[in-house]
Amino acid sequence: MHRFAPDELGRPIGFGTVGFGSIQDNAGRAKHDIDVIATENTRVHLIGEAKATLARRGLPDLERLDGIRALLTREGHDTTDLITVLFSATGFTPDLARTAASRPDVMLVDLKRLYGLSD
Repeated sequence: MHRFAPDELGRPIGFGTVGFGSIQDNAGRAKHDIDVIATENTRVHLIGEAKATLARRGLPDLERLDGIRALLTREGHDTTDLITVLFSATGFTPDLARTAASRPDVMLVDLKRLYGLSD
């Protein structure tokens, strides 16, 4: 079995502490859950959404994470080199795939990529 490693996301030295969390958006009166977050002191290296639903991940998922990134920046976290990752068991919509292909800070990880399976 293949192990999905940090070097596959372009960071072979790792991402610091990896876990999950939430951030309060007082202005928006909301709390945002973050499925995957990697931090090192005040620097946030990675945020991600991990879903195993029948629905494919789409642009609204990326837009939500972009909003969380902006909120983290406003709260004083260093998001300069942040990678946004969407993990999905059922794949991604074509519009999300096109957008991710044009953004080096966005990675899409499906089951084939996660487990190192070829087409």
